[in-house]
Amino acid sequence: MSLTLTRQLLLGLALAGALVAPAAQAFESFALYDDFNDSALDATRWPGGFGERIRGISSGRLRLFMREHGDTGSNVGYAGYTFAQRLPDPAAVNELKATITVKTVESVGCAGNASATSARARIYGDFFNTGARTAGSQLNDVSAQVRVKRDSDTSDAAGVLRVEGILLICGDASCNTSTTIGKVALGTAALGEAVKVRLQWDKTRNRFLFGRDGTGATSGYVSYTVSDATAPGVPLADVSTRLQVANCPSGDAVAAIDAYFDNLYVNSSAAP
Repeated sequence: MSLTLTRQLLLGLALAGALVAPAAQAFESFALYDDFNDSALDATRWPGGFGERIRGISSGRLRLFMREHGDTGSNVGYAGYTFAQRLPDPAAVNELKATITVKTVESVGCAGNASATSARARIYGDFFNTGARTAGSQLNDVSAQVRVKRDSDTSDAAGVLRVEGILLICGDASCNTSTTIGKVALGTAALGEAVKVRLQWDKTRNRFLFGRDGTGATSGYVSYTVSDATAPGVPLADVSTRLQVANCPSGDAVAAIDAYFDNLYVNSSAAP
């Protein structure tokens, strides 16, 4: 076959292929989805999963910020979220003390839902289990904490926070439900106020001590009668923020907290 004929055949095949090639796709024009100019994420554009989180050192303090919406599939109960900085050897910890400053807080409930929305900053520990222990599960773990909080159903004036110590038994694997053993009211605080809080496990007397030092100093304790002989399913000791956001079909329920933690102390045998 001559070179000229070969070229003609190849050209013919190329032209035939061009005749059956698909037409170029007609692309849609771009439309703006989110310019991120709002002060917070739009939950209708970014549903599900975790909301907003910030963790870092700011001006010599640990900053923990979080913001969440409630589930929109129901108006019963709440969605719980925790953002924690955990100590590496919680089993050695039986005392915690820190200074907590809440800079901003948002706590909006849902009409028709009896569950309030709550935003909290806290020192926290799971110290033992009542006896029916499951490794990796907080079910029946006994938790002690001191928290600075604001609830959506509060009658307090804007900017007023409540400080309280609480001892409870976790009711599920993630401690989203619980049974309260007892509480200690530790007064109120204002946004931006540094609140010095502490908790101590007095195991020999079967009780936890809760206190507030400095301005508004007060203290109290909660006794328990359950067995403390079993280790917790999930040993924990941390500083953390916690949001419990009322479920709300309208999407109106929201919670946020911007908290700063300083001068964290533990019992001397647990210090690094």
